[in-house]
Amino acid sequence: MNRGRREILALLGATGLAGAAAGCAKAEPALREAPDPLDRLAPSGREPAVIRVGITPSAGQSTAALLAPLVEYLAAAHGLTAEVTAAPTYDALAASLRAASVDAAFFSPLAYVEARTSLPAVAVATAARAGSPTYLGYLVVGEADSAESLADLQGKSIGWVDRTSTSGFLYPRSLVRSRGHDPDRFFGEQRFYGNHLSVIAAVASGEIEVGATASPFVDPDRGDGSEPQHHVRVVAKTSRIPLDCAVVHESLSRGIGKRWRDGLLSLARDLRASERLAQTWGMSGFARVEAKHYDEIATVLGVERGG
Repeated sequence: MNRGRREILALLGATGLAGAAAGCAKAEPALREAPDPLDRLAPSGREPAVIRVGITPSAGQSTAALLAPLVEYLAAAHGLTAEVTAAPTYDALAASLRAASVDAAFFSPLAYVEARTSLPAVAVATAARAGSPTYLGYLVVGEADSAESLADLQGKSIGWVDRTSTSGFLYPRSLVRSRGHDPDRFFGEQRFYGNHLSVIAAVASGEIEVGATASPFVDPDRGDGSEPQHHVRVVAKTSRIPLDCAVVHESLSRGIGKRWRDGLLSLARDLRASERLAQTWGMSGFARVEAKHYDEIATVLGVERGG
């Protein structure tokens, strides 16, 4: 091979390698993982000996006790000591987080969506049930009620949970609206009960004819001894809804934030702890969360409010 040809081939080889390297360099950013939201937390942030946890009162003031299996698991497996307190109302949980009265919180989906832009917090996980990060809203009636479909509920009195409840207000109303009805005119008397168990009890006792509630409070795998759910019958179901959102206060240290998140995400791998939590709270674990996971709720809320 003459010298000129060797120089040309060498030049082509160098150009090819440079091009390949450039191609790899261009592709590299696409291979990088998305930034960790917890990087927002300062390494030198607070590290409380006891993590104060707030929760939406979905089952009333007894909601905090439902998380006992989770608290025990985090202490035994991850050395994290936590105390859980149920907020007095759905809206109050956001206020307690803004005031730094709690270090972490479990928000019902709608309560989180309404508050997320003003929360001094980072979302770390979404609750999961039987491996799914979503659940259903139910419209239920008493066992003896003859209603078989949504149309049969027209004119009946209804019990809602709270205006900030996703399955106990927002999504059932969206279901009615999707069938061409105004939910405020479709039902008769409307009452608010503050939590899911009170709604179910009111339906079971005949105090109200229809109740809007969440599937974890009705489905038979719930074993917390809440008898009323066995005396109601599901007539209509909403579309699937993202489950509760777990957040940590942005004043916590990055290390504590990551330990808390890792503890939540690892729960599902402990079969005993997972089953116990499913029996009390109705959730069996947690999954990583993305901001878009809750965006559909914001869309439904916009329709509800005429946006």
